[in-house]
Amino acid sequence: MPSQVRIISPRNSARWDTLIQGFIDAGAWKQQQTYFGCVSQDRADRVRRALRTAGKHLGIGVYAFWQECTGCNDGGPGCRYHVNFSIHTMEEAREYKARQAQQLAASRR
Repeated sequence: MPSQVRIISPRNSARWDTLIQGFIDAGAWKQQQTYFGCVSQDRADRVRRALRTAGKHLGIGVYAFWQECTGCNDGGPGCRYHVNFSIHTMEEAREYKARQAQQLAASRR
């Protein structure tokens, strides 16, 4: 019997992979995109994670974060949060993470 509970997360919907593939095909590298219409913080975080996972499936890096809606007309009446994201090559993503690690190490000194 295992000493820890294993949580098996459900597979992302293929539509997230298709969405990210569309941005790759359009050549929208390093361009910030916005997903509108999230009605809760939990939904915005699930969208953020789904976009990042889709990027992993396709072998690219996806920088994604959510923010509160400030009253837009794009997401409809229930829009409370937006997810901003951009796609990057894995080399760029690795360089970004390395810079983050160096900054963190420097701040701890």
